[in-house]
Amino acid sequence: SRSRDEAARLARGGSDWMEPRRVQWVAWSRRLVTALIEDAFGQVVADVAATLAQRGEMPLEALLSATNAAIAAGNASVAAHTARGVREPAPEARLTRRQVCDCLLILIQHGLASYELREREGAVGAMSSTKASKLGAMPTVQRAEAKTGGRTHFYALEPDAVLRRLAFPRMAAHAHWRYGGGVDGELAAALLTALHQRGCVPLDEALDAAVSISLEASDAACGAANGAPSAQAQAERVQLRAQIADAWAALVRDRYIAMVPAYGGAGISGRSTAALSLIHISEPTRRTPI
Repeated sequence: SRSRDEAARLARGGSDWMEPRRVQWVAWSRRLVTALIEDAFGQVVADVAATLAQRGEMPLEALLSATNAAIAAGNASVAAHTARGVREPAPEARLTRRQVCDCLLILIQHGLASYELREREGAVGAMSSTKASKLGAMPTVQRAEAKTGGRTHFYALEPDAVLRRLAFPRMAAHAHWRYGGGVDGELAAALLTALHQRGCVPLDEALDAAVSISLEASDAACGAANGAPSAQAQAERVQLRAQIADAWAALVRDRYIAMVPAYGGAGISGRSTAALSLIHISEPTRRTPI
């Protein structure tokens, strides 16, 4: 019958008519992911993310050379289009190793990239027994091979995590509604907004950022600053921080956010942290339907 013939053709891999649509969908998805990262973190981070989205997982040195090659190709295209115009083509820019490391740090800190420690030879098949979590300890990129016995870190973009950032307004609105829609809901939404903007950060930093966001929102609602004395303003800030800490406990209990291990040792950019625990929007809640 016709259905059996169609099933047999699909089993043999005869779905060539879907290939152009699939290629087009993948291209549009990559453009959307790159645009979201550029809007949130800037052009330099978007260039590194675009290379990972196009080439897949790769080590640092390959990522550096591929990103610079893509930038050079883009500058050449701009120069060709503006050769007959009035505008001068943009000067060629090349990213340094430090810049690429910082871009990877930003992506991993926000849960938008992951990494694996692999053997240098036969990297596709030889994988370390431990896969690093997106929210776990960051690798040390500087002189990594010397410290890992010839193995190197392979970095990969997480497109689904990038696309989930589009659902954050619904998540904040859901938390605001769940905690009463009043002051408690506003404080919970402020803490989630701080984590959305800063990624995986120490608890104290998250609370301070949420306090600033809440105060800015209240000042904007009043139309001007309240002009309170510094001592009174400091007391109000301490009280607000304690209220946000209570909201944090509720968010952890309801799995809106999760505590994750601190970054051990030096991070990608060579910086270290003394935080005992870090805080980030938890993975299950991101997919919670509203």
